Amino acid sequence: MKAKKLRAAGKQKIKVHDAPRDYALENKRNAFVAFPSDDPRNHNNKRKRAEQANSDKKDDDSGSGSDSDSNDGNRDGDNDDQRRKRQRVSKANVEAAAEGKLKCMRDVATPWWRLPYSEQLQRKADAATQEIKRSRRRLRKKFPGGPWDNGPPGLLCPVLPIMASPQSTEYRNKSDFTIGLGPVQPYTAAHVASLAALGRGADDNDNNKDKNKNNSDEKSEQKQQQDLLVKVLDNVNRDASEVGFVPWTGFRLTTFRGATRDGLQSQTMVSSPEECSNLPLSHRDLAAKMTTLVRRHEARWSVFNHHTHQGVWRRLMVRTSSATKQLMLVVQLRVESLDEPGIEALHKVIVDYFVSQLDAAWSARFDGLRLSTILVQHHSGWGNSAPMDCPYRVLWDASDSSTGDSADTAATVPRPRGRIVEQVCGLHFSLSASAFFQVNTACAEKLYQQAIEWAECGPKTVVLDVCCGTGTIGIIVAKHVSQVVGLEIVKDAVRDAEANAKANNMTNVSYAVGPAESTIKSVLARSDVCSASSLVAIVDPPRNGLHKNVLKALRATKKLNRIVYVSCNPTTLGRDLDLLLRPKTKNTWPGEPFRADRAMPVDMFPQTPHCEMIVQLSR
Repeated sequence: MKAKKLRAAGKQKIKVHDAPRDYALENKRNAFVAFPSDDPRNHNNKRKRAEQANSDKKDDDSGSGSDSDSNDGNRDGDNDDQRRKRQRVSKANVEAAAEGKLKCMRDVATPWWRLPYSEQLQRKADAATQEIKRSRRRLRKKFPGGPWDNGPPGLLCPVLPIMASPQSTEYRNKSDFTIGLGPVQPYTAAHVASLAALGRGADDNDNNKDKNKNNSDEKSEQKQQQDLLVKVLDNVNRDASEVGFVPWTGFRLTTFRGATRDGLQSQTMVSSPEECSNLPLSHRDLAAKMTTLVRRHEARWSVFNHHTHQGVWRRLMVRTSSATKQLMLVVQLRVESLDEPGIEALHKVIVDYFVSQLDAAWSARFDGLRLSTILVQHHSGWGNSAPMDCPYRVLWDASDSSTGDSADTAATVPRPRGRIVEQVCGLHFSLSASAFFQVNTACAEKLYQQAIEWAECGPKTVVLDVCCGTGTIGIIVAKHVSQVVGLEIVKDAVRDAEANAKANNMTNVSYAVGPAESTIKSVLARSDVCSASSLVAIVDPPRNGLHKNVLKALRATKKLNRIVYVSCNPTTLGRDLDLLLRPKTKNTWPGEPFRADRAMPVDMFPQTPHCEMIVQLSR
């Protein structure tokens, strides 16, 4: 429709913009049309922004006459712009706290910390049951008259009682911390509660002011309340690169999506994990030590800023083993602004600091945990998630030390340089910095044992370990079957898996490197796999689930009569179940469909809503 016709039809002013050429479809031009909105909220927002701009302009005009005098009434070195920003941020966040929108670090990292563990289990069990019900409803709607009509009432398959975690707190063996800026006062539960109380008090004062506009006592009280809010929130560190912000090693209070730059909880808003009950005390202490290190050298090496893409310090990863008492530290840096001597100086500062801090006294505080290796990763991208081929460099390793690594003696498997050793089900596994491994070791043992039991393997069975990671499940099941073939995309994980199989004397395990959708066909075509009397697949995919080509290959393999699906994402689990169970088609979905025999939720992540699920499929 032409612009003229659009204007005539709407009887109002509109803007018509030609679409970019990239958006052209079928050699036709498109148009973006912006209609004015009658929503009063939009007009109010515009009015508020205009008032704020006028207010800032007046403040600038009034304060521009004598800069030296204006600083006398502020904190040392604070200018008018900084003071106004603090006041705006303080007011906005106190109001958010009063409305229950401002979150403490516990609410972000462990949202269910207020719930008793028994209630957490019940909620997760109910959610898992609902997911199985949704799968049945989708299949009945798309393919009526299928075998799902004959299952338990409303369910695709029986859902067994949830498997509880042996540890409901301090269970994580890996912590990924962001190094960023945050307020001087950590956002603990008590601090956010105090802000909420102050915010409610400020709201009461606003109401009183509306009723009695001429009451000078109430005006004075409100002014005192505002001053109190600034004192509580701002605690300005004058050396920080943003007003009122200091470096922290912890977690973000907000995600990139929906975060605002002006609000205190912005994209760079990081706070201490000291109250996160899912982290071991040693991990929290290491985050605090990293914070101390970054603040000590902030003038020389600043924190990475995701807005400006400047700065050095980015991330700290901690990996530990409660069985072998070994500790790995990985520091992620952005070093584009540094020359080679500067990079080496930074590396030396990191090594000297942690080697001196994590001494025998520190080890005694945390049940004999010993520093085994320190690695560094140089990453220049915008996000903290580096590409899979981004290398790690070993800065320090205890095996290089003249004193040796006493933690190595606790494991019967030698610890490779730059790695630590974990123990699961009586076997030992070498873990690199990038290798996937379940973060809850105690619960992972129970999950693996359950998955192997449901696989119902025999001495002549060949097991496909799809998305095998460091080979944990396949190596554990290897002694019960004739052969295990692992599929994994991460090369470092495959190297770990091969070393783990060798260290545990499992000679019937082999691996294929690459995306599962690319390697599964060649694996299934191997003569030793084709000749197997029984073929079972154990799949443990990442959160995005299995690729469609993997699902098609599994369905098309006639000898594959059982799949044990270990899922960490209910959404992709439901999608993959639909494709494995749906009726076959001649070309797109060949092979007989599977049926769901039983399912069991597994609480791998206490204190959070996340839950894993095991599903047994057969045909």
